[in-house]
Amino acid sequence: MRFKRIIFYSLLIINYSLSAQPLSHIYPHNNAIVSDTVINFQWNTNPGAVSYDLQVAADILFTSDVQNFTGLVSPNSQLPVLHSGNIYYWHVRAYDGSAYTSWTNDYKLTTFNPKILSGLKLWLAADAGVVLSGSNVTQWNDLSENGNNATQSTSNKQPIFVNSVLNNKPIIRFDGTDDELATNAIVFSATNKVTAFIVFKQTAGGHWYECVFGCPEGATSTTGFGLIAYYNKCFAALRGDVGLCRYVANDT
Repeated sequence: MRFKRIIFYSLLIINYSLSAQPLSHIYPHNNAIVSDTVINFQWNTNPGAVSYDLQVAADILFTSDVQNFTGLVSPNSQLPVLHSGNIYYWHVRAYDGSAYTSWTNDYKLTTFNPKILSGLKLWLAADAGVVLSGSNVTQWNDLSENGNNATQSTSNKQPIFVNSVLNNKPIIRFDGTDDELATNAIVFSATNKVTAFIVFKQTAGGHWYECVFGCPEGATSTTGFGLIAYYNKCFAALRGDVGLCRYVANDT
């Protein structure tokens, strides 16, 4: 009797188990502050998992305002679960068809929306409310719902919209020469203090002053308010109505 010779060049047997690669959070990171109530939750993939469960709650014991999302097939899930101005906790677990992993560590996140701020006058965000003509921005809508939209009807003075520039988020790009958008007159009391939060990046100078806040050239100091404009050789991008601008800072 003769036997055929069998040669194994290699033999690899893989038995995935749910515990082989513990789950971990990717986004939102612990203690994150997010501005949207629809969150793109992300975690690492577990090779043996057929689905995932996600829990979100208003307390770390997961007993208050608990929201359960079960049978998620992707470790990247966009879920409308939150309310503005609240603190939440979230964790996730994997399922292989017969058993679950333990829940991951509990991560904390805080939701923040400028609309909850008392006295909000203007909110412009490059990822929402931008009206385009091609890549040109013709109108930047005020998300505060006060109707203080920033507009520009002259095409060669319109800034451009560019995707994925700052932390993978879009931006509005001004040329630093004559691009500008103008809002309505935003009126404050002449004695009130004003607070503004701006995310911007300057790539080049060329004027006497570099402004974050200013007034349109020829404006008079009244109870109005101008955002980023040309005044005394100080140019930037957003302005309020001429003649209705309270001087805040001409150079930074």
